[in-house]
Amino acid sequence: SLDLELDDGKPTARFYCNSNCDLEPLGKGDRMYEMDEFGAVYTAGLTVFRQPEDTGYTFMDIPMYDVCAIAMAAYR
Repeated sequence: SLDLELDDGKPTARFYCNSNCDLEPLGKGDRMYEMDEFGAVYTAGLTVFRQPEDTGYTFMDIPMYDVCAIAMAAYR
């Protein structure tokens, strides 16, 4: 979980990508947010179980496991 308070079940290692694109571990007190102005968040191990919007977000017959994603805010 990205929410440290909710992650008491099975904690996982947390990393961030520095300006040289190297993964560095986050310390227990380090914050996940705020994102840098041109930053992004990489997440691995996601499970996708819904279809796209044009299908009404219906459930997939077979979910996709271990999906990796990059998310970033739109720049204004």
